[in-house]
Amino acid sequence: MGRAARDTGHRRLPTPPESKTGISMSLVQGDIRRRDATGSTVSRHLSNSADRAAALRAGPDALSPPLDQERTFLYNCDVSPHLCAAISNSRSHRRLSPHWNPNRMTDATPFAPQSHYDKADLVACGMGELFGAGNAQLPIENMLMVDRINHISSEGGAAGKGELIAELDIHPDLWFFACHFPGDPVMPGCLGLDAMWQLVGFFLGWRGNPGRGRALGCGEVKFTGQILPDHKQVCYHIHMKRVIERKLVMGIADGSVAVDGEIIYTASDLRVGLFQNTGAM
Repeated sequence: MGRAARDTGHRRLPTPPESKTGISMSLVQGDIRRRDATGSTVSRHLSNSADRAAALRAGPDALSPPLDQERTFLYNCDVSPHLCAAISNSRSHRRLSPHWNPNRMTDATPFAPQSHYDKADLVACGMGELFGAGNAQLPIENMLMVDRINHISSEGGAAGKGELIAELDIHPDLWFFACHFPGDPVMPGCLGLDAMWQLVGFFLGWRGNPGRGRALGCGEVKFTGQILPDHKQVCYHIHMKRVIERKLVMGIADGSVAVDGEIIYTASDLRVGLFQNTGAM
């Protein structure tokens, strides 16, 4: 360890103290080593940086040092600065999002929640690459009714249970204008409603809940306007009202759809559930 520090020009820093549980973890030249209260050591070689990062993120927090100790520890190890930053940022996200629980997910992933997502992120979600296989997905291609999520949080919103703000860019060549209706193009209202269900399902997956999303219904829906080819942008605003995260995973929300700044659709009690066995529904 000292030799690695001299070769890279790093200061030799003290190693972090052992946890109160008597368990400590270390990363040395690609090996994960864990020493338990009896003093015995278990070592496993990790072949690449991604594996090392995933190993440090995995497991209960009791096996991880506090964030400030972790940064000192990583600095003193033979780990690239880029990997150190990635691991520390991941821990920071978890501290800022206490409700997010990756251990509930069906598939272990290196996902760390963010406050916004671009189109590439949403497509990755649709392909099962954001939350992991078997977990919440967005639709892709024609049925993906969102271009970006500008804001997502477990706090805020009308009920203080969380909110999402997302957008869809409108172009005259969007697929639905050609068939709905010939000579009278208008975006189907059901697509705006589906977009709000999509966002509620995304919220549940973003919180770390397992299972595949299914829309379960809604309360009152009102259409007071329309989306035409010469409009520029649709904005969705979702206010979470209740989030159930037990054996039953379900989100209930109110939502609105605005086009070019004017609200034209509203829906109450949008309900989406996550299910680990959709064949039994």
